[in-house]
Amino acid sequence: MLFPYGLLLYVHLLPVFFMQYIQKSLFSLLLCLPALAVQSQTAYNFSETWIPRNYVVPASVTEKTLQVTNSPAVSVSINSSVQVAEVLPTQFGMNTTFRNGPDQRSRVHLYDGIITSMRFPAGSGSNTYFWDGNIPVALTDYIDQQGVVKPVSAINALAGNAMTPDIFVNFKKDINGEPIVVVNYFYARYGKTTTGTRAARVQQAADYAAGFVRKMNVTLKAGIKYWEVGNECYGKWEAGYNIPGIGTVTGKEYGEDFRVFAAAMKAVDPTIKIGAVVYDIDDNWNAGVLPEVQHTADFLSVHEYFTSVNDATLSNILYSVSNIETIKNTLNSCVSKYTSKPAGYFQYAMTEYNSRGPHACSMVNGLFITQILGELIKHNYGLATIWVSEWNWNAAENSSHGVLAKSDPDQADYTPRQSYIPFYYYSKCFGDRMVSSMSNTINVVSYASAFSSGHLGIVLVNTSSTAKTVKLNFSASGKPLVISSYDWYEFYANTVDYSTEGYKKFYINAQTSTTPGGGPDLTTVKPYKATPAANSVFNMQPYSVYFIVAYPDNLTTLNPVFKNASASERIIPEIIRNETISFTDSKFKSIQLIDSNGKNVLISSRKFLVGDKLVPGIYLLKANYDNRWIINKFIKQ
Repeated sequence: MLFPYGLLLYVHLLPVFFMQYIQKSLFSLLLCLPALAVQSQTAYNFSETWIPRNYVVPASVTEKTLQVTNSPAVSVSINSSVQVAEVLPTQFGMNTTFRNGPDQRSRVHLYDGIITSMRFPAGSGSNTYFWDGNIPVALTDYIDQQGVVKPVSAINALAGNAMTPDIFVNFKKDINGEPIVVVNYFYARYGKTTTGTRAARVQQAADYAAGFVRKMNVTLKAGIKYWEVGNECYGKWEAGYNIPGIGTVTGKEYGEDFRVFAAAMKAVDPTIKIGAVVYDIDDNWNAGVLPEVQHTADFLSVHEYFTSVNDATLSNILYSVSNIETIKNTLNSCVSKYTSKPAGYFQYAMTEYNSRGPHACSMVNGLFITQILGELIKHNYGLATIWVSEWNWNAAENSSHGVLAKSDPDQADYTPRQSYIPFYYYSKCFGDRMVSSMSNTINVVSYASAFSSGHLGIVLVNTSSTAKTVKLNFSASGKPLVISSYDWYEFYANTVDYSTEGYKKFYINAQTSTTPGGGPDLTTVKPYKATPAANSVFNMQPYSVYFIVAYPDNLTTLNPVFKNASASERIIPEIIRNETISFTDSKFKSIQLIDSNGKNVLISSRKFLVGDKLVPGIYLLKANYDNRWIINKFIKQ
């Protein structure tokens, strides 16, 4: 059957019996996909990045026996037929800065399939970053937050030991990630022009930002969709926030300038999505920005570090997880208050977050980041990137924000810290849809998910100083769901030192490092496996995280949450061989191919899909036609 608008030319038509056979095949689970439509009352929706995930059954396990008790301390109820939110690749991101160096590609194994979004080129450095290495000879001084007049320390993207834009694009392709790139906003304030007018300065900076888009998406053909205009532009710590003779930037000024940037950048590539910078509280910044960007911004970018350094105690850090919900509610309120749009019109990108202080490298941050990822999914943040992937150890502060160690006397360079572990095991043990999960105590936090393969992924976080026996109770469509087996990983620290500031050693399934800090080689850790009895429980250690995958008795009995496109919307034959299929209609905005492991093999606005370039197997075609997402399954023979 052809798509009703006659958009495609089928080079080969197949007998009907082949199609009927495929429709009844074991691969029908791959049909449980969203056919998404863009809502008129929302701006851009990151849901277009959603892809199905199948649980990869481990080749080797360590057999265990679960404890049995009639009186568990904690009961967690999981209803797999109630969807809470989509799990998006863009939610598992890290800031991947130019400071990571030119050898970043040698560490692809630490990122590929684990980190699915990257922010580049920096945080505050983005506001002094010159992507082509051409730093203007004359730049206006700025006033720092102590009131001292200083010259701008411009960053030459091509000089020194930097990860250049070209290298970043290759790294992006290596890990098949979804980047977000920050353009230099404050060049619009400290840049000099012939006329010296604000309009000239802003246009000059906007044109320079457009040049960055051209470099990445036209010259390098990187297809980078997500962009931000500036970093923390409300902050007095940013070079360009306060300029002698001009004064401090206001939200209104930034919002007006944002429109100029967006126009210039989208003139180069109309398909990109651009985020405007907002603050995490209702203040004058948001009141000034939002009216100006309400018709232009595709999404809003926010940062959060949850506590001050002095207040970064174990209890304060863990208590502050609720800020994720609070910030979303605050921003929704600001949108309805300061714009003509309804609350919820914009999705939010949390492009920087982490904890502060010495606990950033302790087990506490492992607990914290595990919960932050769960809360970001639950509250439908479209994109999130932790600060930061690789960062030097700071001996004076006894800490580092890097999720991978660097220059740390207690562990080898580029070995994981506790904050890396949640990303690693979410990528293995969490599905593509978050489903309902409720714990009967505040001391054990739970998040649950469903894979397209039918498996269920559960994350349990014991935030207390005592061990907890936890019983999992499953249901689907109002009926109990029987679990035949579990795979799981236990993440914890030494019971004496789990909450000590700066204690950097951790364990996964009883394995750890031979150094004073860090943990085991994650590639060698086998999951535990057990067949549950009627009253089996997980005996959680104090301050620990358990990543669990449950095997329902009959994987096919789970009701699919999503529906495939209807038969009349089939836009590709169900079997292809070596033919070329042409997408000729201009209303096709995006074409995405997903393999049977849930990995993108193509994200493009190209008009052609060439069958002979695909490895034989099962694929999903996800196409945006006139702002409607249509999803088809097919087999490449």
